[in-house]
Amino acid sequence: MSLDQQVHIIPGYKCNMFCRHCGVGASPDNKKRVSDKETNQIIADINIHNPKRIHFTGGEPTLYLDVVNYILKNTKRIKGVYVSITTNGLFIRDRTMSDLLGKFYKLNHVQLSYDSHHKPKLSHQEIRKIAHYCVRNSISFNISVAISEPQEIKLAKEISNKTGCDVLCEKVVDCGRAHDNKLSFEYPLFDSDVLNQKCPNLHQICYHPGKGYSICCSNLAFNKDLPYLFHKEIQDHLNSEFYNRIKQRTFGELLNESNIKITQLGPADSQPCNLCERIFSS
Repeated sequence: MSLDQQVHIIPGYKCNMFCRHCGVGASPDNKKRVSDKETNQIIADINIHNPKRIHFTGGEPTLYLDVVNYILKNTKRIKGVYVSITTNGLFIRDRTMSDLLGKFYKLNHVQLSYDSHHKPKLSHQEIRKIAHYCVRNSISFNISVAISEPQEIKLAKEISNKTGCDVLCEKVVDCGRAHDNKLSFEYPLFDSDVLNQKCPNLHQICYHPGKGYSICCSNLAFNKDLPYLFHKEIQDHLNSEFYNRIKQRTFGELLNESNIKITQLGPADSQPCNLCERIFSS
């Protein structure tokens, strides 16, 4: 069976930064990571379902190069798989690119996570250095800027102008430390367009260390303890009632099945992940 989706893998939550807006609670002291048993299960699922893309994030995925390469080396159809990572790029300060990015068994795309909340921040020169390495080695590159308020789009434009790189803006979601520190994106009023939308993660299945696979990689997964949200094997999750409800229904339809009335929704519910959390927590 071919999985026309991306498998998103979190090898672990250790990170060389401690960001106030981190939705997954990653930090230098967070030692939670996939076990050997989990890693072998991920490989087995990838070889059964043949995803077109595999994406590694974290935590900081460059700290888990051994796990990433073990998975990639044991993926049977790796030539046809598009491999990407999201990194904070801090590795550039103590290792050369060829000594790190060049050690990935396969790497097609690097996404650099960079914004006003990252501490310490890379310089524009350091960003350009990473981008130039990627270009020279036929690796596509872009920058993802997390924003808590519309004014921060100016930062994204500044980064684009000073680095010459493609920049993608992503709203900070209300989970993990972003929730604790009240750094999630603030909407001025409720946007009813969200009711016609479906889950933005329908294209991917995410593996969470110690929990398993889920379509969710945001609020529900990190703010709530819902056992039906995770499954040890991909097929079990694809067959689950939760996955099929999310796949088949818009948020408006899910709202109609809940005990929540549209008049109870506030500006924050304009964000699909916030609304999803509200619906499944009711």
